[in-house]
Amino acid sequence: MNTQLIRPSRPTQTVNFATIRPLFRRVEENALVPSRPFSPDLRLAKLGEFKLDPAQLALSRVAPKAQIEQLESREFSIPTVSGVISRAAGTADIQTLGVTHLDLPFGMPRHVNVATLKKMLKAKRSELMLKRVGDRWEVCENSMIVDLTDDSVEFRLGLIQIFS
Repeated sequence: MNTQLIRPSRPTQTVNFATIRPLFRRVEENALVPSRPFSPDLRLAKLGEFKLDPAQLALSRVAPKAQIEQLESREFSIPTVSGVISRAAGTADIQTLGVTHLDLPFGMPRHVNVATLKKMLKAKRSELMLKRVGDRWEVCENSMIVDLTDDSVEFRLGLIQIFS
C-alpha cells in the first residue's frame, strides 16, 4: 500500500550542513585539550606536548577511612490477650497471655495503620487490636493510624469475643 500526499509540500525547516559539519571534524595536532597536573588548577596543553605519566594517575589525596555508625533500632511491644467483651453488660474480661516484641527497622515511618502493624506482628486475621479509651476498650479499625512512639496510648492484640 502506497501513501501519497494529495498536494506536495515543502519542508518547513531546513538544515544548513555547512554550519554543522565543523562540529564533527577531527582533532588536529595543534588543538588544545584540557589536562590536569598535580596542581589543583586546570590548564590547557597542546595535544602533542602532554604525556601521560603513571605517577599522575595516582590519587593526590587519600580519603580518610569511612566509619560506619551503628544505627539505633526501636522496639515496639504490645501485650497479647484473650477474652470476652460484652457491650450490653458493659464488661470486659481480658486476660494477658504474654508480650509480643517487634524490632522496628531503621527508617520506618513513625505513623502506620493498624493493618500494617498487625502484619508486622504476624497476627492472625481473626485477632483484633484494642485501644484503651478511658476505662473501656475500643476495637481499632484497620485504617486507624497508630503512632509507634507514643507511649501514652495503650494497645492490646489478641483473640477477643465481642457480645452485643
